[in-house]
Amino acid sequence: MRKPQLFDNLRRIGEISPAASVPVLEENQSIIFDSQAIMEYANDIGDGSLLPSDPLLRARARSFLSWQHAGLSGLCPRLSFKSAFYSDKRQMAKEEQTCAERSFRC
Repeated sequence: MRKPQLFDNLRRIGEISPAASVPVLEENQSIIFDSQAIMEYANDIGDGSLLPSDPLLRARARSFLSWQHAGLSGLCPRLSFKSAFYSDKRQMAKEEQTCAERSFRC
């Protein structure tokens, strides 16, 4: 999580992942390096049990996945997952809080 470790970890991840980021799934000597692709793959090998079987509900779930994957309207790039481990957290800006509240209303 610290800068030297982060750069070393990203370099090592980059040896197997074209995006040099996580998550990465290695399955049968193949690399799946995108969170949405990993989720779709898990749904496929789990006999479709991860996503709803109803086409409309499945499309709605995929809409949320795409929104999250795109950064929740810019929220994710400004709020690092790593910050969850920081003891001194900054307050969310008004637009970040508005976006987070909007995601919970859906």
